[in-house]
Formats: sequence, C-alpha cells, structure tokens
Amino acid sequence: LDLRGVSKIWNAYSVDEDVILLNDKGEDIEKLSFLRQQVDKRAKSSNYYCLADFISNKKEDNDIIGSFAVTAGKEVDEYATQYEKKGDDYSSIMIKAIGDRLAEGCAEFLHREIRILNGENEEFNLKSLINKLRDENLKFSEDLKLKDEYLLKQKNQLKEWKEKYHSLKIANTFLGSDDKSLTKLKINNLIKELDKCILSLSS
Repeated sequence: LDLRGVSKIWNAYSVDEDVILLNDKGEDIEKLSFLRQQVDKRAKSSNYYCLADFISNKKEDNDIIGSFAVTAGKEVDEYATQYEKKGDDYSSIMIKAIGDRLAEGCAEFLHREIRILNGENEEFNLKSLINKLRDENLKFSEDLKLKDEYLLKQKNQLKEWKEKYHSLKIANTFLGSDDKSLTKLKINNLIKELDKCILSLSS
C-alpha cells in the first residue's frame, strides 16, 4: 500500500462566520464560510459556536488555519474489488476496514507533524502510534467476533422457535374439532406468539 498525505498552513483571520486566508504577502486570497450551530440549546446564556470563532478576528495576530488530506492508496479498492469479484464479501470488507485504519494512522501522523512544525514541542513516537493502532485493530476484531457470536445465537434461536412452531401446528391439527377447544385456543395463541418471534428474529 502507498500511504500518502498532503497538508497546507495559511495565516488567517475571521469576519463573523467567515475565515479569510492570506498568502505569503499578507493579501486576502480566499474566503471559507462556516455554519453557526443550529440546534436549539434552550438556555439563555448558550453560545452558538462557529468554526470561525476559533480564529482571531485581528489580521495582525497572525493566526493560522490548516488542512490536510490522506489516503491509504488506490490499492485498497483494487484489492477489495478482486475479492468482491470472487464473491468473498467478508475479505473485501476487511481490506477496506484495514485501509481505513491505515488512513486514520496516516492522518494522526501528519497532524502531529503539523503541530511540531508550528512550534509544539513533541517528538513523533512511531512505537506509540503502532501500539495505538494495534490496540484499535484488536478492539475492532473483538467487536466483529461478538457480532458474529450474536448472529449465530439469533440463528440458533430462530431455528428453535421454528421447530416449536411446526410442532404446535401439528398438535393443533391432531386436536381436530372435538371438545378440546380450550387447549386448541391456547395452542393457537402460542402459534401467533411464535409467528411474531420468528418475524422479529428474521428481520
């Protein structure tokens, strides 16, 4: 895989909900417009924040704003497509998940490098990043295992309910139309309940 990233830092200042980007000569070159929070906070002193609020409104403060983009490489989609063509959706999904984790790790690395270049006194620790990604991937694998176990449990439960359902239908047939109406009514009610359970488990 070919992990790549690109970043850019601009000097900037804010005007209401807008952030104005500056070039190296201090000239305005672009305006970024952001939304202010829209949700009703139902409090008199509530602040409705906007991303522009975190950039100084004074040009002379030399505040900065940055952006970056990362990718785990086009190979991720190529590998995933190969398995999709073979009908192996599970492997395809896992490859995409791994690609997503690698891109996330690349973003963490690039973000830290940007902070260091802009004065933050922190050295990049590759071992720490690897351990963090390993822990996240382990948690991801455990979550998948739990989900598989839950689906298997549901499948077995559905099979059990279907067997009970068919047994009760047979018993109901054997009762016929004799004076065993109370028993038959109970069985009919059970069948209706089992119908609901099977429908719920199937969905």
